[in-house]
Parts: sequence; C-alpha cells; structure tokens
Amino acid sequence: MKPLVIVAGPIHADGIKQLESEARVIVSSEETEAGMVKVAQEASGILFRAKPLCTRSLMSALRQLKVVGRHGVGLDTIDLPAATELGIPVVHAPGSNSNSVAEHAIMLMLALAKQAVVVDRRTRLADWGKNRWQGLLEMNGKTLGIIGVGNIGRRVAKTAGPSACASSATTSTCPPTSCGTAGWSPCPTSSPCSARPTSSPATPRTRRKRTT
Repeated sequence: MKPLVIVAGPIHADGIKQLESEARVIVSSEETEAGMVKVAQEASGILFRAKPLCTRSLMSALRQLKVVGRHGVGLDTIDLPAATELGIPVVHAPGSNSNSVAEHAIMLMLALAKQAVVVDRRTRLADWGKNRWQGLLEMNGKTLGIIGVGNIGRRVAKTAGPSACASSATTSTCPPTSCGTAGWSPCPTSSPCSARPTSSPATPRTRRKRTT
C-alpha cells in the first residue's frame, strides 16, 4: 500500500497529481494542531502550508510520521530542532517562488514611489490639481539597498538593474567578491538608500534586526 501524505490546505492540481503518483493523498482543511493530529494518525508525511504550525507536540503525536514538507520556502513555521531530535527530515522548495516574490517586491516599491493608490483615488475623483503630483519619486539613479541577497534578493537586483538603480547588498552569505562580480556593492544596513527591500529568512537573528 502506498504511504499516506496529508496536505495541509489546497495546492495546485499538478502538485496533487505528482504526489498521487507515489502516495495516497488527503487534502485537509484542519488549521488546528488537534485537528491535524486526528487526521494524520496514519500519515507518513505532511505537506504544511501556513496552518497549523509544525510543532514538537504535533510531530511527537504522529508515530508513523517519516517526513515533513513545507509548501514554499520559509521554515519558520516548523520546529526544526524538534524535527532533528525526532529524526524527521524536513524538506522545502527554495527558489520555487523567488521570481514571483521579487517581482512583487519591485511592484510595491514602484507603487510607493509613484503613490499609485493615492493617484488612482484622485483620478477616480477627477482631481487633476497640482497636489496629485507632490511626493512622487523618480527611481532612476537612486540606490536600492537589498537586505538579504539570497534567491529573492538576487532576483530583485537583477530585475531592478535596467532601471539604473545601484544595488547595494547586505547579507551574511554573499562574500564581497561575489557581490562585486554581480554588480552590487556590500554596505551596512545604516547606509542611506531610497528603497530597502528585505528578503532575508525569518529567523531569531533576522527578527531582532527587523525590529531595531
């Protein structure tokens, strides 16, 4: 009999089809730990989305559990130390949505620079006064400070390149020589920038930085 895999929430039909080639698949709508434990008693694997969190108590309660997957990139919803202690491998899909997230970040930066929401509202009200143009920012020649130059940060820099933004990279994993080769210049987070997208993973270390 094929192993049982629980998918914690709907995913694309192609993903379900791939899973079904190797396993029995149940898509669960349970968003609580208690509900997931009840559904997944015989599961060999669980593919988590946003809810429920993959906690030590949840994994400990599932005696048949052999692997945990994360639909997407971030692993902050999974208790990694607990999974390691319990001998349960954790897998995810780094890079799978990097391009989409990078484009979304650039879209938001441009929307803020051009005050798209405010201008749209005034246009709908037929407000053509001079004030509608106040505060708009030209991004050409400005400095883009990217905090975290991983899969997403690198794509942001690459996509923003044609707009003539000078990309400055701040990361613990990008050596200065590598950044220079890519056309970025390493800089501290305190450096003045016109826009500063943050694409670092959510960890205890980066959470502290984001709040300071």
